[in-house]
Amino acid sequence: VVADAQVRRGAVDSFGHEDVSALDEAELTARLTKEAATPFLLSEGPLMRLLVCTAAPDRHVLLFVAHHIVFDGVSMFVLLNELFHTYEAFGLGRPAGLKPLPASYADFVAWERRFLESSEGAASRRFWLDRLSGTLPRLTLPIEQTPDAAGQVAARKLTLGLDDALVSRIRDVCRAMPAARSVSYPAFFLGIYQLLLYRYTGESDIIVGMPVAGRPQKDFEGLIGHFVNMIPVRCRIDDQQPVRDFLVDLDSTVLDGLDHSTYPFVSLVADLGSGSAAQKDPVFEVVFAFQSGNLARPSGMPQRGGLLQKLEVLDEFQQGGEYKLSLEIIESRSGFAVNLKYDAQRISESHIGAFMKHYVNLIESVVSEPRAGLRRHAWLSGEERAQELLDWNATGREYELSKGLHEWFEEQARLRPQAVAATYESQELSYGQLDRRANQLAHHLKNRCVKADTVVGLCVERSLEMVIGLLGILKAGGAYAPLDPHYPAERLAYMLADCGTPVLLTQARWAQTLPAFAGEVLCLDEDWSRIAQEDEGPGGVKGSGQDLAYVIYTSGST
Repeated sequence: VVADAQVRRGAVDSFGHEDVSALDEAELTARLTKEAATPFLLSEGPLMRLLVCTAAPDRHVLLFVAHHIVFDGVSMFVLLNELFHTYEAFGLGRPAGLKPLPASYADFVAWERRFLESSEGAASRRFWLDRLSGTLPRLTLPIEQTPDAAGQVAARKLTLGLDDALVSRIRDVCRAMPAARSVSYPAFFLGIYQLLLYRYTGESDIIVGMPVAGRPQKDFEGLIGHFVNMIPVRCRIDDQQPVRDFLVDLDSTVLDGLDHSTYPFVSLVADLGSGSAAQKDPVFEVVFAFQSGNLARPSGMPQRGGLLQKLEVLDEFQQGGEYKLSLEIIESRSGFAVNLKYDAQRISESHIGAFMKHYVNLIESVVSEPRAGLRRHAWLSGEERAQELLDWNATGREYELSKGLHEWFEEQARLRPQAVAATYESQELSYGQLDRRANQLAHHLKNRCVKADTVVGLCVERSLEMVIGLLGILKAGGAYAPLDPHYPAERLAYMLADCGTPVLLTQARWAQTLPAFAGEVLCLDEDWSRIAQEDEGPGGVKGSGQDLAYVIYTSGST
């Protein structure tokens, strides 16, 4: 800071200065964070403010905060460029020498209005309405949680630099795409992002928002204002498609979108009519951005020599939380860094950490086998796959094999006899009622020589009689053979003969349609008055885990 420089605060009523020499680093960070989070009053302004904090005679922190309605990312480059030029010039006693601007924001607004009324604007409108035709997908991540009712955004960021070996493989894969066509780095990283979102949600139709500079003419490049535009990148994922073909197609989709990126996103939302109070983020809810170059010193910014040699950019104070999840790739000479920006009210830090690992895992899988189909590429680590396939499926338990199935049921009937055990349409049976009726049937079957491992046919429709029949057979010691009454007579005849059952349990409406049968036919509805003469008390045989429980005839395909 130039020691004898004078600032006329009356000219900038949003300028502030504080002596923070008594604060430690944590306290200073907290003070700056609080100031950065202070909301603007759109109805009153100002919509930009600066705070200079003096921590020591030779250390000052400048915090600049602007509302997004009057500022964007490129505006920050413009501001820093002019600020550093002016700072260095004043420090050396020279005039700033800033050139007059060739246009104003009002000129941009007028240009945009003319564009919307032109044939080019109409063509862009048709393009986007075609791309976003049909029902728009709503992306719900399984890691989301319901934010506080107050609706306060807790913007957070997780950053990870990709190692040199992985960066080298990414570059090789992007250069070695089919048909002598390379894939751009933005399309590569966006494709991996969309593929991971598909893996997380199971949704194959995914729309991701992507910011573009939105400065269609050179005269607008040096202006400060809200020019940034969003384009929705929609892809439909086919698991069978090779990943290299998927990335090439996505690259074409992105390029087509950029060709029509001048069409304002706010106009597109109005065209679609998708905005509503219940859906905060129309069209898309997750965002991808690719930043190329050194953000701390963009092109044209003075080198950090002389008065700027001790300049340090504190990048922890950045905009965030507008969307529930934003993935940003920062390209520099040393490689790529991945930023995940998120709202901590909606996604936890642990879930974001896992998402970052899965993103890198998927990149490593893709660069290892770029010709493989999308479904082949792993996003879980080896440990997570083992947990999912082995640990979570290790559900085996030791059971008392000396008891039969019917004995386990009898135990429940003793513990909760009044509880409902089975319902069918408007009918129901409690555990006690079902147990007593099954006991009566078991006694009746035992009197007809049914014993351990005797197969008893059960030819009924779904009903309470079916449950009574099944339990009664098991209580008698037998094994049930389910027979579908809708089967052809020849099939039923074969099954009855093959299983050698001496007794067939059925219902009266099927008794006349069954094939000839040498054994006894017992109707569980029409003949129940005879069965009901049996004792309701337990009389079932003691089962064993080795006893035959059922005989099932299949089509051969199971």
